Amino acid sequence: MTKTLKNLYYGNLTLFDHPIPSGSPIRKLSAHLTQCETKLKEQLGPEEKTLLEELLKTQQDMDGVTAEENFIMGFRLGVRIMVECLGREEGD
Repeated sequence: MTKTLKNLYYGNLTLFDHPIPSGSPIRKLSAHLTQCETKLKEQLGPEEKTLLEELLKTQQDMDGVTAEENFIMGFRLGVRIMVECLGREEGD
């Protein structure tokens, strides 16, 4: 436990250092999103392209906030489960 906490404290534990596997659903969805964005931008004028980029950036920011909140909620749930398990006697 101490090793994990120290690694977390010193920034040695991150979720973003791992590459996304080539066959994963997220990689496929990301490629499809890029294709759609490219096709749409070809059909738009400069003002519409700017608006689209702003929309995509805002969605990206929202996704990041949502991912962070979901991570925290999941971590808290895991801790509550551990506390409940450690606080109970066998046979409860």
